[in-house]
This record gives sequence, structure tokens and C-alpha cells, in this order.
Amino acid sequence: MKSLYRLLPYFRKYRSTMLWGIFHIFVSTVFSVIAPVLIRRAIDGMQENLSATALAEYAGLLILVSILSGYFLYLTRQTIIVVSRRIEFDLRNDFLEHLQRLSQRYFMTRTTGDIMAYSTNDISAVRMFVGPAVMYTANTVFSFIIIVGVMIAIHPMLTLYALLPLPLLSWAVNKLGKLIHKRFEEIQ
Repeated sequence: MKSLYRLLPYFRKYRSTMLWGIFHIFVSTVFSVIAPVLIRRAIDGMQENLSATALAEYAGLLILVSILSGYFLYLTRQTIIVVSRRIEFDLRNDFLEHLQRLSQRYFMTRTTGDIMAYSTNDISAVRMFVGPAVMYTANTVFSFIIIVGVMIAIHPMLTLYALLPLPLLSWAVNKLGKLIHKRFEEIQ
């Protein structure tokens, strides 16, 4: 957690772009949740003798919603992934400046491989955290909130049954995550 605080200055530098990216995630998620609702209404309408014109309108709306969802997903990637690359660039520059300030003795006690690992693997891991991890985490949180809200609006009791195994699933994912993290640290 302490090392995450060291990234705050880098996040602050690109705060507005990152917030735009998170906004794009939200909008993309809303449009992606609207698509199944439109399909549900079209199918329900067909059972009630929906006209061909109304069905064509649903199809047009579905195409429009899919295009808008994809467009905002594109904007998400263009903002958050670009920010992660810029932060990676800044980290590499700061790392190089730091290396240039170190004494000769430091380089005598460290292997070239260790220094290369710091400059490549570790900084790339930070980029992966800043870009995809932030993007997918925000997408998951927004999707969960919006989808559960829609599910409750459709059928509250069925939503409760669907969410009952969630604590057990969360526990299993947490256990597996700790095991993977431990093995990753051993390999690293």
C-alpha cells in the first residue's frame, strides 16, 4: 500500500484525463447494459404481436446503443491506456535520473540483471496497474452496480437468489488471489 502512495504524484499529473477515462467507462457500461434491456423488450413485444416497424426500431436502437458503447469504450482506452503509457514514460525518466545520481559503489554491489529488471519488469507492472487494472476495475464496479440495479427492477427476489453465492465466490477468489500473489513474488 505504501508503494501505491508513491504513484500519487504521477496520478495527480494526469488526474483530469484519468477522470475523463473513468467517465467514458461509466457511459460505455450504461450503453452495454441498455442493449439486453432492448432485446428483452423486443422479445416480449413479439409475444404481443409487435409490428415489423416497431421491431425494426428496436433493431436500429440496438445497433445505435452498440455503436455508442463501442465508441465510449474506444475513448476509455484512448484516455486511460494513454495515461498509463505517459506514467510509464515519466517513471522511466525518473528512474534514469535516479540511477545517474547513485554512486559507483551502488553499481558494484548490484548485478546488471537486477537493475534491468527494475527498469523493465517493475515499471511495466506499474503501467499494467495504472492502465488495464484501473480500467477493468472501474468497469467491473460500474457494471455490478448498474446490472444489479436493473436486476432488482426486473425481479427483486430472483436477484437475491442470484447474489446469494456471491460471498462464497468472493472468498474463493480472495484465497486464489493470495496464492497467485505469493507464487508471483517467489518467481519475481
